[in-house]
Amino acid sequence: HYRSKLIPLLLQHRIDQKHRTDGKQQQPISLEASQRYEEVVLLAREELQMVQQAIFTEPDDQTAWWYHRFMIVWASPSRLLESSTSDDSCISQAMMETYVDILKEEAESIEELVEAEDGRCKWGLLACHMILGTLLGLYSKDGGLGMAGMVGGCVI
Repeated sequence: HYRSKLIPLLLQHRIDQKHRTDGKQQQPISLEASQRYEEVVLLAREELQMVQQAIFTEPDDQTAWWYHRFMIVWASPSRLLESSTSDDSCISQAMMETYVDILKEEAESIEELVEAEDGRCKWGLLACHMILGTLLGLYSKDGGLGMAGMVGGCVI
């Protein structure tokens, strides 16, 4: 719970540090959606790598899985709309492709864990279901780009 409150603050701090040119700490820096999402992806990948270490170390620890779920949702480009006054057009195809890549990477990693646990990793199966459901939702908007193979690969 605490880390989920810290991540948005950490993101803004990184943006301020990386993009501040005047050296003064006044207003938080505001970036275009694509630039902001690049920063989101960098931070999300770091956090997902860290949480994967925890998940693979102790697959039954539900707190690691809850944080993993939070990071998957947090990394979604549609979350940018919550904090933006612009419309859906601020989410580019490249941003969605990046998010889909993150989801696929996570699904593959979790599939490996579930297989290593002989299919007895409840939290892994739930995470795989959530990720693949998200992918299916994204692909249904784009005409279903061959998700049957991905779904079949994770179901044991």
